[in-house]
Amino acid sequence: TFTICATLREELAFITALLDDWEIPLCTPIGHIVPREPRWTIAGDACTSGGGGWSTDLRVWWHWDFTEEIIRRAALGKRNSRRISINVLETVVIIINYAAAMYACHIDGLPLDDFPVLLNLCDNTSACSWINK
Repeated sequence: TFTICATLREELAFITALLDDWEIPLCTPIGHIVPREPRWTIAGDACTSGGGGWSTDLRVWWHWDFTEEIIRRAALGKRNSRRISINVLETVVIIINYAAAMYACHIDGLPLDDFPVLLNLCDNTSACSWINK
């Protein structure tokens, strides 16, 4: 026999309650777990004065001239806590690209029910790492 402490008993009861709750789906579409080729590609880039993205697959192009405040803060020294890093600006471009792709799919009536893959290209190691976590 094994002695189960009170805290482990509580955790097991919690897990059992989760497994017994039919409102919580315990499955995922196979498209979320099987590696597949991307259906569309989109790319983007940023500098300290602006950013943009494009996709010939989705017929999307966008550009954003950053505000004077963003430009000023992007130019601050690395030790300044108000500084906006280029890594952050590149990450923002990736997020906007994703939103642009979703919008293009919505406007063009492209189906998403088979969980298509979007290849969202960037050239910033930190931004790519952050997005893929």
